[in-house]
Amino acid sequence: MPKTTEQMADRAGSKKLRWVKLPRQARSRDKLERFIKAAERLINERGFQATSVPDIAREAGCSVGLFYTRFRDKQELLRYLFEHYLGEAVATARAALSPDQFRDVPLGELVRQAVAGMVRIHRARPGLVYAFYETVPVDPVLGARVLEVHREIEGLARESLSARAGEIRHPDPDLAARFGIRLVVGLLQQRALASRTLSAGDDLGWQQVQDELVRTIHAYLGLDVQPAPEPSRPRPKLRAAPRFRGVTR
Repeated sequence: MPKTTEQMADRAGSKKLRWVKLPRQARSRDKLERFIKAAERLINERGFQATSVPDIAREAGCSVGLFYTRFRDKQELLRYLFEHYLGEAVATARAALSPDQFRDVPLGELVRQAVAGMVRIHRARPGLVYAFYETVPVDPVLGARVLEVHREIEGLARESLSARAGEIRHPDPDLAARFGIRLVVGLLQQRALASRTLSAGDDLGWQQVQDELVRTIHAYLGLDVQPAPEPSRPRPKLRAAPRFRGVTR
């Protein structure tokens, strides 16, 4: 039976991501940045498995030997990219779910901003996101880190909903926060994993996915949100029918 993320995280124990030390010299930092950008481009286009270290080095305009002075292997590079991706996810959640910063903003708008931010992260790098979700189940270190980030985001959502429990009709704000986050992340994860096989036949655009997720969370929380007004359309001008003059003989 395949292990769950939580089981893999427990097995990882005290394992931590090995941080890549940033070079002090500007020239070395520039080469590291070139490796990162090259890897992002290639993985996004081809996928992680189809991208080799020589490919990344060639795209970056650097040697393979220089790559190995920065990273132990391709997997460590993916972890580095993954940490940056998770950092964006947490920053997005903190910005959208901060109770103090958005105290006067309607809760429905906060939901919209949070969902839009999570969709934007998945939409911007579909190939890279696919590689992350594909790798997490078999990498206990990444699995532990993902679980840690999920817990932080859920904690932010719980804090935000608890502070504004009077605005929702759901009887359990804590449960609503946890389930709502998992609903959004789960659907985006499924879309990312299916992107390689269903992209040609998927008739739902990203904006539609975002709008429907927002509508779903609004309804689930029981928010009284006024629907967005329909764009005004010019009314067709009625023309008078020609007068009937009768039949002439």
